[in-house]
Amino acid sequence: MKQLTSQHIIYRLVSPIFIGIIVYVLLLLLNNDLDQVRNSFLGEELYVCIILVYLNQELLRMCLLKYLKYHSKKGIYYCFIVGIVLALVLSTIIISALIYVYYKVFLEFAPSFGEIVAFNTIFCCFALIYGLVFIAQYFIDSYYQRGLELEIQDKLAADEALKDFVKEINPDLLFECFEEIVILMHKNELNTADHIIDLLAINYRYLLQNKRQELVPIKEELVALNRFIELINTLPYRAVKLKTDLSTDFLCVPSSLVKMMNTIIRNSIVTNKVELTLHLYEANDYIGIQYNPIDRINQAIKIEDFAHLNYVYEMYSARVISMETKAEYREIKIPKIVLEIDESNYHRR
Repeated sequence: MKQLTSQHIIYRLVSPIFIGIIVYVLLLLLNNDLDQVRNSFLGEELYVCIILVYLNQELLRMCLLKYLKYHSKKGIYYCFIVGIVLALVLSTIIISALIYVYYKVFLEFAPSFGEIVAFNTIFCCFALIYGLVFIAQYFIDSYYQRGLELEIQDKLAADEALKDFVKEINPDLLFECFEEIVILMHKNELNTADHIIDLLAINYRYLLQNKRQELVPIKEELVALNRFIELINTLPYRAVKLKTDLSTDFLCVPSSLVKMMNTIIRNSIVTNKVELTLHLYEANDYIGIQYNPIDRINQAIKIEDFAHLNYVYEMYSARVISMETKAEYREIKIPKIVLEIDESNYHRR
């Protein structure tokens, strides 16, 4: 509401002065007393009109603001009609009360019915204009804020989609492979370069083929994982060995093991002299990854690195991905996904 003109402090302080002058001149016109304008324009009555306009405007502003805050969801036409009626009624009550107090306290007599009607007629006209402007600005600002929120949500969604895309394509691995291919071509080792291109194509083909798949058999994931490890070992200063002990069939999220192994390798010191051995084994309700951790100094692995995978696994399992570091090894547990068919939903015909 800080953007609204009717809410700005300068407007609230300055506008009553000009409106009060207009009200004062209109009252003199109704009473055929324009000579008072030439004789004593800056008189007590003018200040009274300005004060009345200020009090009336502030009370209307607070009442309309409270009303629109709790009833704006009922529709713009409903709020316009009821809001204007409310503004006129409130203005009539406020002005009648203030005029009566002014006459009784300062002039020491009660105002006539005609005087109250004259005051209310003029002030209701300004209250009508003020109410229309205030409600219109309120809804314009509401639509603007709603559009701004939607734009922010779209931007956040686009940023998340971009982050997911970057995670999926693994740009670090892609450029490392390209660089190695360039070096091999300069050395005229074309067969090795072709082999890297084939492995790279297999990895990205698997990623794209299963992009819209929610779950895949573990056997397919293991094939893609072995190809990924083979691709990693073709790069310089990489020596990764994978041991697998899986005997049962179950499901997993596509590329989840590949992404997890890539995260482990990226956060570990891996060279030709220090081989990284990854042991993939199976338990009752999870599959585990064990390895001897040699973390990079400025990029140690954290459970938050698997937050995106955890979010996906929470859709299919009550368990989440966990990580435990001991003196001799680090263990990462990934929940198994076993889909059960509810036979109660089927009926014999």
